[in-house]
Amino acid sequence: MDFRKLHLAWSDVGRAVTWGEAISLVRELQRDTGSHLFASIQGFSYIASLPQIASVLLLEHEKNKYREEGQERFKFPLPMSRGDEKPVVTPEERAAGKAELAKRSVFRDR
Repeated sequence: MDFRKLHLAWSDVGRAVTWGEAISLVRELQRDTGSHLFASIQGFSYIASLPQIASVLLLEHEKNKYREEGQERFKFPLPMSRGDEKPVVTPEERAAGKAELAKRSVFRDR
């Protein structure tokens, strides 16, 4: 339980810890990426802090960097859904996007 991480028990609320302090602690646990509460709110399948997730993604990137062309990419399990893969951008779409950016760029005259 997350309150144990703070060296408290739920039974301390109202006695050793005021309700206002308890609310502040819960808000802090909502921001703590390694807490049960954060994982539950985010829909994670297990608890993992953002630095842990970043480490897994970095390891995955390094492992896949040396894979041969056409070989399936290795993916470590993550606590959250990866979502859809990036859509493929056609050369025409890329050119149109660059032209749109160039129109708005402060460096367009250079």
